[in-house]
Parts: sequence; C-alpha cells; structure tokens
Amino acid sequence: MKTVVIADVSKAFPNTIQQTLGAVRTFCSANDVAPADIVLIARPEHIAFQAEFPAPAKWQVTAFPSAAPGIVAQLLRGQPADGSTVMLLSFNVDVWKLSKQFWPGLQVRAQHINATATLPRPQVQSSLFTSMITSGPEPQWTFDHVSSLDEALQTLVTVLREQGSASSAKPFRQTTLRPWMGMLNSKFSGNAASTQSSGMIGVLVRIAAIRSLIEVGGSDPGDLVMWLKQPTAPSTHVQTEASSSALPTPDPKSAALEGTLERHIEDPPPSSGAPKPRRKRLREPDKFLCDLMSANIEKQKLGPFPSARPVVYAALEAELAMKKRPLAGLVEAAIRTAERDMPGSTQPWTAIRFVTQRQLLRSGAALDERGKPLPDNWSSGRTIVHAFAPDWRMRAEGEILLALFTAQEVTGDHLVDIARSVWGSSGADALSMAQAVLELLIATQRVEEDESGVFRVKRTLEAASVPQPTPLKGAPISTKEVEEDDAEGFVQ
Repeated sequence: MKTVVIADVSKAFPNTIQQTLGAVRTFCSANDVAPADIVLIARPEHIAFQAEFPAPAKWQVTAFPSAAPGIVAQLLRGQPADGSTVMLLSFNVDVWKLSKQFWPGLQVRAQHINATATLPRPQVQSSLFTSMITSGPEPQWTFDHVSSLDEALQTLVTVLREQGSASSAKPFRQTTLRPWMGMLNSKFSGNAASTQSSGMIGVLVRIAAIRSLIEVGGSDPGDLVMWLKQPTAPSTHVQTEASSSALPTPDPKSAALEGTLERHIEDPPPSSGAPKPRRKRLREPDKFLCDLMSANIEKQKLGPFPSARPVVYAALEAELAMKKRPLAGLVEAAIRTAERDMPGSTQPWTAIRFVTQRQLLRSGAALDERGKPLPDNWSSGRTIVHAFAPDWRMRAEGEILLALFTAQEVTGDHLVDIARSVWGSSGADALSMAQAVLELLIATQRVEEDESGVFRVKRTLEAASVPQPTPLKGAPISTKEVEEDDAEGFVQ
C-alpha cells in the first residue's frame, strides 16, 4: 500500500521554512513517498519556496494556520479508502488529534514535523533484547503521583486498540506513546520533567509486556515498538474511562503462569524500597545554548521554573473559581496549593510567587470587574481579580520569552533550545508551545523579527532603557544530551 504525506507547514517562520521543508523531504525520502502523494499546507509567503516540492506534489494555501486542521480533515475525507497509510506532519496539536479519529479505509498517523522517526515496517521481528524485557521480576511502579498502575495499563491498552495495533503488522512506537496517552487521559499530559515522571513509559511498557498485555519488538531500548497480545478490532471512538471490559483477554498459558489479568491490575505486586532520587544534570551555560538561555531568564528575575509553572497555573484557576480575591492574595493561595501538590520539592516558592505576580501584571492576564487588565504596578496587588483572559496562560508564558529576547539574541532556528530552557523539554508538546507563544507575541506586535531573523522586543519590559541583547554563545545541545535531559531533568 502507498503512503500519503500531508505536511502542514503553515506555522513555519520565514527564516525556518526551508529547514521545515527539508524535514518533510527527509521523511518522504526515508519512507519512499511518491511526489504525487505529497500535499503541503502553507501560508501565501511560503509559495516562494514551491520549487522545493514542484508538481506533481500539491500545495494548498491558507492565510491562517488555525485553518489547517479543517483543511487536513477535508483532505482526509477525500482520500480513497484503499488501506493507504496517511502521515500527518505538523507543528499543530489539533492536526495531530485528527489521527485519533476513525477514517474508514485509511491508517492515519501523525508526528511533529521535525521528528526524525520513519514509519514502522510490517512484521517487526522480536529479538534477544525484547525477550529480555519480559524476563526477570516486574519493575516497581513509583508514579502514583501521576496515575495508578491499573489506570496507566488501561490507557496504554486503549491507545493500542484505538490505533489498531493488534499485531506486529501494525506496531506502535514507544516514543509516541505518552502523547497519545495524554490525549486519552489528561493525567498523562506534559513531559517527564514537568510531572517528575522520568522513566515512567519504559517501566509501564515492561510491566505490560511481563503481564502479557502486549508484545514488543525492536532492538533499541529507547525506540521499541509494541502491539496488543491478542488481536482486537479498532474502535471508532475514544474511550477515556478505565473499565475491565476494555482490556484484552490474556493468553490462557500466561494466565496460568501469571494469574488473571484482573488480579494483576487489582492487586499489583507489593513494592519494596523507596524510589531512587532523580539524577539531575547541572547547568553548563558556557557549553549549551539552552542553559545560557535559562541563566539569562533567571537574571531577568522571571524563572523559568519549568516544572512548577504548570502546577501554579492550575492552582490559580482553581483558587479563582472558588473565590474572587485581590491579586496578591490569589497568588499567595495558589503558591500554597502548588507547594502541597509538589511534596518534597525544593522549589524556591518565594521567588515563584514574585515571578507569577509579575507575569500576570505584565501580560494583562488578570482582569478586573470591567474585564480590563489590571494596571502593571504594585498597587494592583490589592485589586480584586474577577477573571483571567481567555489566553492568559499563553500571555504569561510570553513574558518569559520577552525576558529571554531582552537578554540575548534568539532566532527561530533556536526553537529547540527555547523549549528546553523555558519548558524543560524538547518534546513535541514543548516545541508546539514554544511555537504558539512566539506566534502570539508576533501577532500582538510585542515581538518582531529583524532582517537577520533575530526576535526583537517592540515594547520594553521596564520603564528604563533595556540593555542590548548579547550575541549567542555556545553550541546547541547535542541530541544525546537532550535525550538524557528529557529523561532526567536539570538543576534550576
């Protein structure tokens, strides 16, 4: 069967469009995609690069990246139901989510446009390495702060069922498991750094394999593929609640050796010993750009505190829903809640309280009784907050990027380093957030790109003059270092 690629490049910046098209070309070459089976969705200014993908490749133009999901959905409806694989390449999470829907006669997948993974080949062979995964004692589950083990197993199985990964003919990659689990169950949203869950997916996959829920293939422990132990017909809807009926029937021999599936999930093996502390990488600002960015944001007194910010934001919304109160009191209550939600954390909560109030005031995220932003002055701490702006989180995040752009020169080519420094990860979610916040800052004319592609702050953060950004120093962090950081986190 052929492979069709629908590449949504509408969010690419002018100075990164060629790099983005290069990523699309690399994917198409690696998967033997014919030019006639390539469709690109682009903005009008991208048409100047049409020679990169001449006919018979097809281009569709939209002035608004927000229209891309609708265009992709229309293209999918127009595809013949001949069993073809359709790969959606995009920066847009809403485009990725289309692959979760049921498209009759199509196998629809999605991934970040800069991901380097290729489509899995049929009939993945098990190896000595994969047989080692299912041997030995079951690893300890130490992630109850994210989810119980039975709920995690349920979500994993549901993902494989919904993706039709019922045999080795259609395997599912471990590297894409967590984003799909997050779409089904919000408990799994975020990344390892922000949720303090380094290694969770690897442990979950091994437990599922040992309990004969899934089979695994591949030879690289960081890039396994998996499929359900027993064939299961794909569903046309997404199931989000755990139920015993959603689990596959275990193999009789496995049940005899290991006990029933229900027994495993209701009565997991007792754990022993305390969880090992996460090893963290020390910052090296003289070596890595992302570390230099983090240090510069810290000098601007805006964090970045990547693991604490999402917890504080959630607490702010919960506290405001319960009671309207002055800004300073609202932030104080949210910080206390976040501190309780992160037991044992060594976060500098006093500094986070200061940074949070600063973000809310500078971004215009907190609104008064007239729906107007609170003035950016300290007396606003006594003003009652009646609501948050609809995009308040994006606005607050934007203040961190403004601080970064004030301190040093940054271009769209440094998106991975921006994501690493501000959101603590270079995963798809962090890259999409970085892209979205940048678009908001440009759309609201708070940032512009100069002729060399450097982001310039159009409105200074301080009443006094802002020092000129310093040129970038250091080298982009290596792929190996990024993978280790995403797994282990790094010291603030």
